[in-house]
Amino acid sequence: AILPTIRDSNGIVKQIRLENASFSPDLLQAINNLSTQARMASIIDKLEYIEDALMQLDIGLQNDRLAKSEAAHDKLKQARLIQDTKLREIAILGIINSATDAKRVLMRNFSQNLNYILEHSNESGLKLLKSKKEETEALNRKSLDSFQALMYINNSVQVECEGYSIIGEYEPCRECLSEYKKFIESNNLDKRDTLLLLNEHSDQKKIELVDHF
Repeated sequence: AILPTIRDSNGIVKQIRLENASFSPDLLQAINNLSTQARMASIIDKLEYIEDALMQLDIGLQNDRLAKSEAAHDKLKQARLIQDTKLREIAILGIINSATDAKRVLMRNFSQNLNYILEHSNESGLKLLKSKKEETEALNRKSLDSFQALMYINNSVQVECEGYSIIGEYEPCRECLSEYKKFIESNNLDKRDTLLLLNEHSDQKKIELVDHF
């Protein structure tokens, strides 16, 4: 039989005979445990990476929603300066449509965040302790998003009403206010406790906004 050959640093060649080695059950179990722990650590790292990526995506989407409302406000200020009456009316109608689209996206986002906060605020303390850090961060983020959405929804409604007022169309303006009222009532924003609940889960207290709203 051909034996395995080993060379050392001096070039000396040795041939050895390999023998079967057996491991104790305890050692095999320890090796298996280490392997399992390594796989679990790798999975946890990947999950944390995905969570961070989703958070960044959520922040980007929220910024896009807010930017659309800001853009409608800026466009209205610019459109007011158009001298030609017909062109000004066409421009303002387009801006109103943009403000309505931005408003509706923000309203849906707000309602989703509020429902999440309501559901998780009612969970038992024991359940929250199991993932307190992650849950606290999620509630804080959704609370801040909700307050931002409220401010920009208000901004979008203002653009709608001002736009219709500029072109002398007051009935659509009243309809915008009626829709805003329905949104407030359907989300219980006419109740102070709802706003206080949002404020409770935010690390940036917005009590002045609560009072103002």
